[in-house]
Amino acid sequence: MSDFQASPELLTIYLEDARSHLEALDHCLLALEREGLDSAVLAAVVGPLHTLKGNSGMMGFSAIKEYVHRLEDVFGQIADGGLTLTPAAFDQLFAGASALRDAVERACARRGEARDLGPEKAVLDNLLRQADGSAPPRPAVAGGGAPAPAAALAAPAAKAAPAAPRGVDAHYVATRSSTVRVDFSQLDHLLNLVGELIIYRTKLARASFRCCRMCLSQRRICRWAGR
Repeated sequence: MSDFQASPELLTIYLEDARSHLEALDHCLLALEREGLDSAVLAAVVGPLHTLKGNSGMMGFSAIKEYVHRLEDVFGQIADGGLTLTPAAFDQLFAGASALRDAVERACARRGEARDLGPEKAVLDNLLRQADGSAPPRPAVAGGGAPAPAAALAAPAAKAAPAAPRGVDAHYVATRSSTVRVDFSQLDHLLNLVGELIIYRTKLARASFRCCRMCLSQRRICRWAGR
């Protein structure tokens, strides 16, 4: 970490923003796994990743910054068709996203990077090597386990059953930001509708008041005429 020391307020802002970017990453991976390759889904995650990388660098979280930078490269290869998303690749990307979220949470809680993302970064490097074709695929485990035997790699893989839908880690659902991001044009339209609603409510209230006055007046006239 650099000599820059972030204030608690700046850490809070960074964490709120990072959670929204990590949520966008989760949604992207879930959509790609369930619906297949989609250029619009890939394009939608580029901005959040780039912002998270820049913010992490500003905060001095170099390991997080480097991991997100590798993640950008991986998504770039996917978009260009250089990397095929296999079930194993999805497992590695989901595991990496969870590790990245944990690293961000710990860094903000301790005001400094506390989780080593080296093993997860090695997984992304391995995916990039597969995309470049500069090295044969090697199984990489985020937790640092031993590689699978060559015979197991050469054996034909059995047809896998459809994977159960993934969910978001419940531990982080509770810490999700309460901030809601809304497009300005939609917010402006909503405010206009609220303003019109208030105007019509005021008109109805005045009309009701006039009706009440008329009823009272007629009642008084009837009582006077009955005398």
